[in-house]
Amino acid sequence: MRRNRKFWMTVLVSTVISVMVMFSASAEPKLTGTPQNLTVAGTRCLFGTFGCSSSTRRLLLQTNEAIPAIQLISLDLNRADGADVFPASAIQAKLPANSIRPDQPLSIPIEFNFEAANYGEFSGELLVVHSAGEFRIPIIVRVKEFWLLPLVVLLLGVVLGLGISRYRAEGIPRDEAVVQIGRLRNQMRADAELAQSFVTKINANLVDVDTALEAKRWDAVQQSISLAQTTWDKWRKYREDWLVQLKYVNQLNDRFEQGNLAGDIQYLKLVQNQINNISRNLANQESPQQLQENLEEVKQKIDRYLQAAGQLDELNERVNSLRDDRRWKERLRRLQSKLERLSPQDVEAFNRWQEEFETEAAELDQAVYAEAPSAIASDLATTRGSINASGSLIEPVPLSNISPELVQVARQRIKVFGIVSYAIATLLLVGLGFRQLYLNNPIFGSNGFSDYFSLLAWGFGAEVTRESVTQVIRDSKIPGLSFGPNQTAAKS
Repeated sequence: MRRNRKFWMTVLVSTVISVMVMFSASAEPKLTGTPQNLTVAGTRCLFGTFGCSSSTRRLLLQTNEAIPAIQLISLDLNRADGADVFPASAIQAKLPANSIRPDQPLSIPIEFNFEAANYGEFSGELLVVHSAGEFRIPIIVRVKEFWLLPLVVLLLGVVLGLGISRYRAEGIPRDEAVVQIGRLRNQMRADAELAQSFVTKINANLVDVDTALEAKRWDAVQQSISLAQTTWDKWRKYREDWLVQLKYVNQLNDRFEQGNLAGDIQYLKLVQNQINNISRNLANQESPQQLQENLEEVKQKIDRYLQAAGQLDELNERVNSLRDDRRWKERLRRLQSKLERLSPQDVEAFNRWQEEFETEAAELDQAVYAEAPSAIASDLATTRGSINASGSLIEPVPLSNISPELVQVARQRIKVFGIVSYAIATLLLVGLGFRQLYLNNPIFGSNGFSDYFSLLAWGFGAEVTRESVTQVIRDSKIPGLSFGPNQTAAKS
């Protein structure tokens, strides 16, 4: 019986103690905050003064019992690497009242001032102290660099990428062409004996280079430079042989101007035209050996004419020995006239003249023999050849005239289109990179130069990537998407 009584006494005491503990716990005030944690993002001041801003958050405190005294304490927020803090002085909390009741929750404005803040992510707590205890509110503050400098760096990267892309597409081919042309011209100026034909042909190729550079046809530029260089190399390789043949050409020209080849004779004019053509087209000869063969052919034609003219002179001397020489002199003048009017390229006509000459010579020998039996008729040796006459009586086809006003308008349109295209490309690339790397990064600048280097690299790499994609589309020749060979990347 005693044991039962003791047992029930123990149960009663335990129950009373439990009730008292529960009552005590329910009597303690309960303080809650909304939101349960604060997250704030802002930008660092530029140069410590420009663009400074602040951000305000509201904290709502509620309680189940009246608390007569309440206090907010701001604490320093530590950066993740522990190297810097967001100072407590930059966190201002203004209590509208020092006490709180269940029917009157407190709405507390908390202001975060970024004037003295560095960039990075800072975390800590806001301490709420009251008579019954304390309450902690977690705080995260993210601070990034002011937008101006990152935008400038990104713009610099994009402009650098566009500039390098354009220089690679246009500047490098142009500069390489200028260097090659300058080197070639210097070599030409250093050779005072360079034949005019080579100078003319090389200059013609360089004119083609200038035209292709203006039109930005880089393949045509290199092709014309290659032709000019090939012509120069051909002269330099066989220079001494060319000079020997040129000296012979000058000797022939001197004979035509001063020697026994001078005069208004059609046959000789045609031969002289051939010599002039050889001089003008000297650079088109494959080698000095080919030039030598052409000059040997000219020499044979001159010799043929001189031999024929000498034979006529000999017949004239024989005619002088006749008593009645007027008829024979007239016949020889006709032969002379036919010889002078012959075309060196007409071999058959020269052969017929030679046969006629032999007939006249035989008859003359008979007439001379009849008057002077002791006279011996001459054996006349002749040679036959041909010549190529040159020249054209057809006027060249006139070129169509294009209105200068239309040319100027078209040129301005192309220029404006290029500027607008580059501006649009720059804006799009800068906007995309700024959004991707700056706006989406709430702690931009916390990694120091690496963040700025990422901007610079993105701007540079975006243009390279865009150009590569453009090149792939261009090479794919997809209708409506492929671009012409002379369009720059910015025009895509």
